[in-house]
Amino acid sequence: MSTPSEIDLRIAGLLAERDEPAILDLLRRGVIEPDQVVVIAGAKARLLAIAAAENYSPLALDLVAQGADVNRKCFGRTALMDACEWRNHELIAALLAAGADTEARQKAGEGEADDTPLMMSAERCDLRAVRQLLAAGADAGAVNRCGQSAVHGVLRCYSTGPGRHPDAREIVEQLLRAGAPLVGTELHFAVYRRDVAMATLLLARGSPVNAPFPRNERDGPTKGDTPLIAACRLNGVDLAGGSFGFEETDDARLELVRRLLERGADPDQPDAKGMTPLRIVVPRVVDDFQLSLAKILLSAGADPHAAPAGAKARSAAALATELGLSDFIELFGRATGPGSRDAPAG
Repeated sequence: MSTPSEIDLRIAGLLAERDEPAILDLLRRGVIEPDQVVVIAGAKARLLAIAAAENYSPLALDLVAQGADVNRKCFGRTALMDACEWRNHELIAALLAAGADTEARQKAGEGEADDTPLMMSAERCDLRAVRQLLAAGADAGAVNRCGQSAVHGVLRCYSTGPGRHPDAREIVEQLLRAGAPLVGTELHFAVYRRDVAMATLLLARGSPVNAPFPRNERDGPTKGDTPLIAACRLNGVDLAGGSFGFEETDDARLELVRRLLERGADPDQPDAKGMTPLRIVVPRVVDDFQLSLAKILLSAGADPHAAPAGAKARSAAALATELGLSDFIELFGRATGPGSRDAPAG
């Protein structure tokens, strides 16, 4: 039998050549062990970890069948995590049957959170893998270091590619049925994506309507925004104009504002800079769509003269007067809001 160093060199060479069949042959002939440790570029790694990371499915399945340790981490990840990333459902099933830990956490690093396999599969909108993991007892209520659950994974990523993923809503429904929490920021993502159906689902499940978003999210909500402000604020989804398969945004935004207000959204709650929803919709030039948004907000009791104490932002009425927007000035003049912190000009 070859010495360990010779085996290392041999396996490393086969891996470099991506010769999976040759490695599989060594395993089946007993030349290497199921828990074989391989030294590559000075770093040690279990063969199962390498097979899962490279999606060498036949090799990984044989290693699992021969008793390889399915929970040993390599570079902060388990084989199950890699199988979930590859959407390798056959390997996921084999790993789960062999006792793979559904609650193992990815080692958090730059740009990565301490996600579980369920969070990874949800982020990829992999309905089949989500079902496999939930059936194996995965905790739908787990959250990562950012306070986000598997539900957030779906809402963050399902509509960043061409078109909205058809399984997104079903995955969210399954996660909620399995006990996933609504921590107060899920609704922001659905509103930001202009997804009326998803927002309606979250509202029906009791998602908070006045929670401010805790941070700035790339291609997502802004720190301090409530869902209502996110609906009123123009964003990259609106500017894309539907080219990525988003719902046509004008109608979606109007409907989102209506539904949020019906569920108790505060029409005067400001953003982090002190701008109210009504102030946000006042345009620099006359805009019939923004006027429609303003009418909906006013009908819900929004105050055009509201300007939070100490805030630098002017009220909606003051800005409309400054810009000479006659339609808005007339509209605000007819409004009977709860009060004013700055006197309407004129």
